[in-house]
Amino acid sequence: MSLKQVKCVAAADIKAAEEKKREEEKRKRIMDEEIELEKIKFQARAKLEKSAKTSLEDSENSSSVRAKLTKLEISKFQGTYLDWTRFWNQFETAIDKAKLTQVAKFSYLKELLVPSVRASFLPSFHNRRV
Repeated sequence: MSLKQVKCVAAADIKAAEEKKREEEKRKRIMDEEIELEKIKFQARAKLEKSAKTSLEDSENSSSVRAKLTKLEISKFQGTYLDWTRFWNQFETAIDKAKLTQVAKFSYLKELLVPSVRASFLPSFHNRRV
């Protein structure tokens, strides 16, 4: 082999080694970027979960507060059509939307009816889910 051929082979080997090194650096850079992206995703997911947990706790706290606010006086339903909308809106806001058992809601409903209305509606309530 001549000196010129040796130089060409050596130059080709150097070029191949440099190309291989550039590819490895590129792969390393891509892996570093992927790792950084995964870290950002993890942090965002943790922040979202914390936010969701805080929102859920706030929601639960406001719901329990809402249930405690049922101490507000709801005047009893007198049995007239004109009074029904007022009564149902108050009942629904204060009791029906609160986190209470169905039995508790039904008990509140019974107590908020005047005796004559309670007597006329009570049998039909047994088949109704409050």
